Amino acid sequence: MRRNYRALAAVPLLMLAGMLAFTAGCGSKGGVPGEGLPKRELPENATPQKILLEAVKATEEVQTLEFRMDYTILIPPSDKETKAATLHMQGDGVFDVRNGNSRATVTWLEWNNFQTEYIIFEGRHYFKVYNNWYEMPAGMTVGPDISDMTRNTSEYLNNFQTISRMDDEEVNGRDCFHISMVPNFENILEQPEIKDFIKRTVLVESGSDMMSEEKLQEKIEQYKQELQKTGVSYEYWIDKETLTMRRTYYKIEAKAPSADDKEQRTFQIIMEMAFPKYNVDVQVSRPEVAMQWKGNQQ
Repeated sequence: MRRNYRALAAVPLLMLAGMLAFTAGCGSKGGVPGEGLPKRELPENATPQKILLEAVKATEEVQTLEFRMDYTILIPPSDKETKAATLHMQGDGVFDVRNGNSRATVTWLEWNNFQTEYIIFEGRHYFKVYNNWYEMPAGMTVGPDISDMTRNTSEYLNNFQTISRMDDEEVNGRDCFHISMVPNFENILEQPEIKDFIKRTVLVESGSDMMSEEKLQEKIEQYKQELQKTGVSYEYWIDKETLTMRRTYYKIEAKAPSADDKEQRTFQIIMEMAFPKYNVDVQVSRPEVAMQWKGNQQ
């Protein structure tokens, strides 16, 4: 366990890169029965950029969605260790695009399939451990913010250095376009919502309640330099009939020092999400009893 805690010191940078993955930015009925999604058409020989933009627009127009997630963090051994560590989390839930409310059940496979739940309700984040509900402090999150998956449509293409079309594939029985992208962190990190995320994260970590714009920009420049050393790739699978996203895949690699600072190790985080159905019934309410989370609680 000691190895895991030391290695997790590098996770904040990886999680920021993962969070950035979600921020890059009518007709006859079709799609999955019951979704109520319109069938959409693309020009013949549409470019990867055109496919991506139309997918962003189509996904922004849904009201609710069902999602499944699979996150893996790979932590290589240091010079005194022989075995790599893996943190593997799977979950499924629902999300209401209209108000940002969400709920999900999550299982940590390495911890004897330890299961927990989380709720996002009216901007507040809650999670359940051993039948007790806890509320996270402001600025801390318990799950992916699905609302950031498609944002800033007009600037969306500027968030990527390259956008390529791969071979078409089938996802959960749906024929899909397959698009691969390499992000442009110089542009993404200057977006207001990303700056706000970084500011809130730093304030929570430092225990402070104020941060100057100069200090914030210094932190952003630091992240830019660190993220340039990472290997990051995104992939989207886009429903050919409705142009909504059916699957996303993010792979992030970053080097970080080991516990003794004598070597660089390559950490990996792999995040997969699937969206099997849109416009589903979503019922989310605030937990009846929630205690404030204070860190390492027993």
